[in-house]
Amino acid sequence: MLRTCWENYFDVGDEDTVLKFAKSIGTKNQLHLDNQIARQNGRLGIVVPGVMIIGFADATITEEVGEVEVRRLEIDFVGHLYAGSLVSVLCTVLYKKMSIAKIAVTVKNGFQTIAEGSCFLMLARKSA
Repeated sequence: MLRTCWENYFDVGDEDTVLKFAKSIGTKNQLHLDNQIARQNGRLGIVVPGVMIIGFADATITEEVGEVEVRRLEIDFVGHLYAGSLVSVLCTVLYKKMSIAKIAVTVKNGFQTIAEGSCFLMLARKSA
């Protein structure tokens, strides 16, 4: 049974972890790779890549729902996430009809919203 709201927490990891992740996805964006360049551009250090944040959202959804297809994921990045952070992902069901649900996703670092958006879930028959 799909709950109406659930939350999960993730340790982003240290700077070396974020750097290794950024390199593994092949990014060329220096804000994800070079601490000095990131700081010169007004950041607090290397910035966690958005795809890592999306991974936290996906893990929160699949841990709760199990077998699911995530469709039309729309995320707005409204803040920066840095190494050493503890991030929370909150999912809220906006509506559900048969085997389709629309959920809101909010990613926070403490009280600061990092990303927000929504997606549709194609639920497996046993989850619906």
